[in-house]
Amino acid sequence: MQSNLLHASKLNAECLSGGAYYLKGTDSYWLPYAEKIIRSLLPDDSLSLRVLEKINDISEIISAFDTICFTDDKTVVLVKDPDFVPTDKEHAALQSFLTYPFDQNILCFCGSPFLNNAEIKLCQVIDCSPLDKFSCGEYVEKLFPNGIEKKAARLLIDLTGCDMARINNEAKKLNAYCENTFVSADDVELCVTEDTETTVFLFANSIVEGRLQAAEKQLDKLLKQGEKPALLLSILTNQFRRMLYCAVTPYDNKQMADLLGIKEFAVEKTRNIKGYSQSKLKNCVAMLTDYEYKFKNGTLSDETAFNLAVSNLLAKEAV
Repeated sequence: MQSNLLHASKLNAECLSGGAYYLKGTDSYWLPYAEKIIRSLLPDDSLSLRVLEKINDISEIISAFDTICFTDDKTVVLVKDPDFVPTDKEHAALQSFLTYPFDQNILCFCGSPFLNNAEIKLCQVIDCSPLDKFSCGEYVEKLFPNGIEKKAARLLIDLTGCDMARINNEAKKLNAYCENTFVSADDVELCVTEDTETTVFLFANSIVEGRLQAAEKQLDKLLKQGEKPALLLSILTNQFRRMLYCAVTPYDNKQMADLLGIKEFAVEKTRNIKGYSQSKLKNCVAMLTDYEYKFKNGTLSDETAFNLAVSNLLAKEAV
């Protein structure tokens, strides 16, 4: 079978016509999501469903299809051992096995790192990596049977950092809160609590875009969350440093994301922020770095350093 990439968000039982499958990626939502769909092809108590949590030899995978079953069910074998390391001989045996016709039977490797490129090419690859922001938005709407405002969906994605596991949990809460009616942006703002880093991200964005009332509201959230000022100052400094890097570096979004160790959609959003020149961003980074240094060398307390940095940023003629 030739490798043909399909994202888990597009996966359904009709896609699974038989053969070997490879769940590629480690996203905490999409990997179990894809596995659940494959498991759903058979009842949980079916003798034709075999889950290999630990294997000692490739022959255990092959022999799983030789077990006699007294029903007409297809055989579904899930390989979940992340630590198995095949020998060269075992790789050869597995490659040979993967070329045999599976008919309606299914063999699924759940993120198995031991597969080599030749073996992966013989599998249908199901991508279980995080979605980009656009694709995430398409999927999010499906979680609200009675509809969600476009602005609300975008806000939910921003507040959760495009984390599908969090989005799924928040969607359940929102549907319950709205009693399974239409979900508005106000509902999302009221019910969804973003993590500290996301709040700082939004706070910094609001400052740069001149939305000082929104910035003060986000600052109030941060203070109520009870995080230590040292942590807040560090995250704030990192965000302004990211803004500066994104402004002065000619790399594309993916290269920039890899360089900074953040998600690509975060780079895209950062680059869409308008309001400060490169020189003003440099001044902000220098000011924040200076206050961090003064806190670390004992000149200022962490609380004083953070408060002075924020006062500078919120000033009408900031930095």
